[in-house]
Amino acid sequence: VEQGASVVVVGDAIASPRLAALAGVRYVSRYLSADPLKFSRDHFVVRGLGGREAELMAGVGYSLGGSKVVAEDAVVLGARGSQPFLTVREVPSGGRVAWRGVERSASQLHKQFVRDLLKRCLVWAQGYALYAEYSKSVSLFLDDFGASDKTVLSYWHYKTPSEQEIRTGLI
Repeated sequence: VEQGASVVVVGDAIASPRLAALAGVRYVSRYLSADPLKFSRDHFVVRGLGGREAELMAGVGYSLGGSKVVAEDAVVLGARGSQPFLTVREVPSGGRVAWRGVERSASQLHKQFVRDLLKRCLVWAQGYALYAEYSKSVSLFLDDFGASDKTVLSYWHYKTPSEQEIRTGLI
């Protein structure tokens, strides 16, 4: 960070003393809370996400786990109750560090709000981002550990269907 590199720290990775120091916070412990998320100030990372904070707690039941931290050299952009949830830190060299308290589990990453927050953190940390958005697209995911060799072996491949085969056989 002192050399101008930027980092985004996610969830309980903040328990690492080195990452916590980079992020400008001090890790205290884990916690469970029913407190909703509230953004406390305007910043690029949260711009456009205000009013959507309730999406974090949607479908999680009564409480959601988190990492209790104390902001020492970071700006708190959002909190759950009295606990910082989203912090940012800029160092004079140009390095930036964002920490967001969203756990790294798939139970959180399936939420569009969580992915939008991660994207905003990455763009702010790097300073820019180039990405394509496909508004009318579908993502398919195959989770088959028994056949994972088909994804890592360079000599194995499935037939690539032609446009005609896609139109007549898939659509």
